[in-house]
Amino acid sequence: MPTICDITNPRIAEIANAMPFRDWLQVLARPHLFQMLTRQPSREHLLMLCDAYLPSARSRRALAKEQGYISDAKDELLTTELAERMRALLESWLPHKLTPEIVDTARALLVADGSYAVVDLDFMPELNAGQTVDDLLIWPSSPWRPK
Repeated sequence: MPTICDITNPRIAEIANAMPFRDWLQVLARPHLFQMLTRQPSREHLLMLCDAYLPSARSRRALAKEQGYISDAKDELLTTELAERMRALLESWLPHKLTPEIVDTARALLVADGSYAVVDLDFMPELNAGQTVDDLLIWPSSPWRPK
């Protein structure tokens, strides 16, 4: 039987590289979480994370053997379209301004992406004492870099 997830395949890194942007999508899709941030991400930072997410967003179930993994997307073409739309929106984004178009695109992308079984737009993370929403996200000062 063929292996679906070969960890020696460098394309597996696409899955890990996509997760930080998915976490940011959770915040961009929920203005109440965005308002809880104690600092603002830069356009460049969100674009870097989006660029790291795009290969995963462009993945296809039909290419599982070549990719080394199976696409999670519920709607692969829509996921690609929305990810590219989000990138275009972020290119002209002004920090501190969460536009309705960014919110709507982030929400639609979370659903189309299929990584979360349920997309609860009222979700509030359980934070420990002294913890902020910022602590749940990758920031430029974080040691994470796309592989």
